Amino acid sequence: MKLSWKGEVLSLAMLAAMFILAAATWSWAPDRIPVHWTFLGQADRFGGKWVGLLGVPLAALGLYVALLLLPRIDPRRANYDAFSGPYTIIRTAIVGVMLSLDVFIHFQIRGWSVGTRLVMPVVAGTIIMIFGNYLPKLKSNWFIDIRTPWTLSSEESWRKTHQLGGRLFVICGAVIVITSVLAPEQARVVLFGAMMSTILATTVYSYFVWRRDPLRTARGERES
Repeated sequence: MKLSWKGEVLSLAMLAAMFILAAATWSWAPDRIPVHWTFLGQADRFGGKWVGLLGVPLAALGLYVALLLLPRIDPRRANYDAFSGPYTIIRTAIVGVMLSLDVFIHFQIRGWSVGTRLVMPVVAGTIIMIFGNYLPKLKSNWFIDIRTPWTLSSEESWRKTHQLGGRLFVICGAVIVITSVLAPEQARVVLFGAMMSTILATTVYSYFVWRRDPLRTARGERES
């Protein structure tokens, strides 16, 4: 997969912003920084400066580099050229979510009031919707997709499962965002239930499409 550095500018800028923000805050940041919150908005894990200020930027950088390198080791790497645009958007969205989390932590450090119980599930729902929007455009690969034994064994199962999965993930993300706004205390349960239902539905559907795939049937008859 060929990279267009123009497509990477935004991701690189967001990564740089996280490290600049950490450097600017380091001298006066407290030694105890919240780094994890429940869906009710309560901090339940804390870390020192290294974890609180550099944990998210380093994780974002690691994810970004991994997403750049995965196509090079994927046995189906030739397929990435067919969805390089959506793949770039997904990478950028992931870095954007990490930046949002980092900014959220810096708000907490500065004592600025933010809707903690609202922000986290809304961010989760948004990234799910973005992923679902581009899911049908992904071609067969081993890393970024709905991978079941049946989608990886049948192009028909791959195509139809990702079409269905894309719609379900968008609906799932929207439900999570709406629940977070209207009933934030239920957001965690809704997130878990919606994700499990979507995963189960796409997995079962991929099997039945695979069973009806005439190419798979033809291959099975030749092998027998």
